Amino acid sequence: MKIENKIFIECPKDLTTIVIPDNVVEIGDGAFGGCENLITIVLPSKVKKIGDGAFGGCTNLMTIVIPSSVKEIGASAFMDCKSLTNIVIPNSVKKIGDGAFWGCSGLTSITIPDSVTELNYSLFRNCTNLTNIVISNSVKKIGESAFWYCSSLTSIAIPCVKKIGIDAFVGCTSLTTIVMPCIEKIGKGAFYDCKSLRIPTAYEKYRI
Repeated sequence: MKIENKIFIECPKDLTTIVIPDNVVEIGDGAFGGCENLITIVLPSKVKKIGDGAFGGCTNLMTIVIPSSVKEIGASAFMDCKSLTNIVIPNSVKKIGDGAFWGCSGLTSITIPDSVTELNYSLFRNCTNLTNIVISNSVKKIGESAFWYCSSLTSIAIPCVKKIGIDAFVGCTSLTTIVMPCIEKIGKGAFYDCKSLRIPTAYEKYRI
């Protein structure tokens, strides 16, 4: 069973909690988009896909548990969920779409599981309170603008990343340390306006 696209978009203001039935396997695109007063949502253990923009604009959403059945989180799935402070991505997730957590300004920590190999475009863009992120050895590429203006991020280790996209860390003004032993390509402007960061000269040859 699928919760259809945009079925609850901009839902009633008194709707604060949703428990999704056990037989649901997919949350459709924009299904709960703009449900500004939604605080808690419970996903069933059989959900495999969270669609594009499924919870986008749920600005008061504080609690959501992603079950270990989920394989894909769509683009902009949690965009502008400003009240989310942390979220656990299970090891079952293989793809996280563009801008999935864009504008989650309350998000302070997140762990990328071993099942994910790429951090896509604008994934954590404007997550201004993100201070701690753990990136697994399986991640090989950081996409364009992935951490754009994550201004509270102070350090990051990307142990097996080979490519950093254009503008990936623009405006990470608190970033002082980055560890990237396997890097091969650094996109144009990747560290623009990272005022506290000093990139060792040894990395200059990898800029493209």
